[in-house]
Amino acid sequence: MKKEKAIKGVALLITIAFVVILGIGAVVIARLHSTGIRLARRQKNSTRAFYIAEGGFERARYDLDQDEDWMDGDIKGMSSPLGGDTANFYLLDYDQIDPVIRTSLGGEFTVWLKNVAGEPAEIWIKSRGDYQNETRGVKARLKSSRRFASPSGITSAIIAGGSVDIKGSVEVNGDIEENTDISFENVFGVNMAEMEQLAQSNYPDTYYTTSFGNDFAGGITWIKPNATDPKITDNTWNGSGLLIVEDNLKITGGTFNGVIWVVGTLDISGNPVINGSIFVECEATIETTLTGNPTITYDQEAIGNTFGILTSLPSVIELWQEE
Repeated sequence: MKKEKAIKGVALLITIAFVVILGIGAVVIARLHSTGIRLARRQKNSTRAFYIAEGGFERARYDLDQDEDWMDGDIKGMSSPLGGDTANFYLLDYDQIDPVIRTSLGGEFTVWLKNVAGEPAEIWIKSRGDYQNETRGVKARLKSSRRFASPSGITSAIIAGGSVDIKGSVEVNGDIEENTDISFENVFGVNMAEMEQLAQSNYPDTYYTTSFGNDFAGGITWIKPNATDPKITDNTWNGSGLLIVEDNLKITGGTFNGVIWVVGTLDISGNPVINGSIFVECEATIETTLTGNPTITYDQEAIGNTFGILTSLPSVIELWQEE
């Protein structure tokens, strides 16, 4: 009898121990689950804070792209800088009441700006996003598209590094500059490498690395050197904007409104119509030939429209980092 009671006592103790262990395990699992939920929530909130910070950056970038002066301490005449001065980061007061902007996501962002010394077309944007006690930030250095030179610097119909040979019934309405030392950067305010980067980023459909023959030309059109000299021969062809050809170019037809820049030789014949200005970057020994019945007219409006395309480009992100 005593032995039976002992066995029952041991069994009870084992049962109680098992229940206790199960209870402890349940508590541990519950706490781990709760911790996992909190971590997941924090990660989710942190991600939202990051997107809010990016949203603040993109809003400031958009507004800056509409602004004509990055050094005047405000954006499009909107608000005044709060705290610090233009030599340091200053708080951007969007609504002149509260610099913190609430978003549809439920969080908020705050933006600071900082001018780059000696670079009136560059600026820093720092944006902080806050969501449910989580904070993330981004910072970037921008270069404005408004750094381009003025179209008023172009005053002739044709500017060539060598001589210009005119034969036949060619009509040139405007000045012709021959044997001129041409500088791409002096004309446009940026070097050719920078312009090519802008063309690739903003006009990939008109960045040609293969043969060009009567293809579409609009915005910034860039033609790289290839095995076949580029040709424009179709009388119904129309192009506009900035056309840059790193090769020899032949034009026998079509209409173009804007600025043409050729690095090589240029032969124009037939009956094309070109309104704007033509640059031929070449050695002094290279001759630009015009024959047939083309009409080339210096056109300030066409040139101005071309520079309008350039200044409407979005700012370039020079450096981006998470804060």
